[in-house]
Amino acid sequence: MRLFITSMLIVLSSAIFSEPLKNLVLINDGLDVENSENISDDYIRLTLLEPSYQSASSIKLSIEVWLGPDMVILNSKESLKVQAPRDSSQRIQFISALLALEISL
Repeated sequence: MRLFITSMLIVLSSAIFSEPLKNLVLINDGLDVENSENISDDYIRLTLLEPSYQSASSIKLSIEVWLGPDMVILNSKESLKVQAPRDSSQRIQFISALLALEISL
């Protein structure tokens, strides 16, 4: 019985793998180093380091659980847009929290 429980725990732990978003994407935040007001819209762009439809969908779902529905646009298996504050200081804090978000893969 103990061996069965141990085996099941190993299977479950490998099935539920999570990683912080910062390890999965590159981010285009709309801020320019020389001009902190260089924001053209309400979105930041995320580009997956290892593109796949499953990863993109998992990232979208995790962010929308955190922020609410309709906050993420899935452009392709490689990129997503996340609605973010326009104010540069709020945007920086938002990005910091976003990149720390754990994504279940």
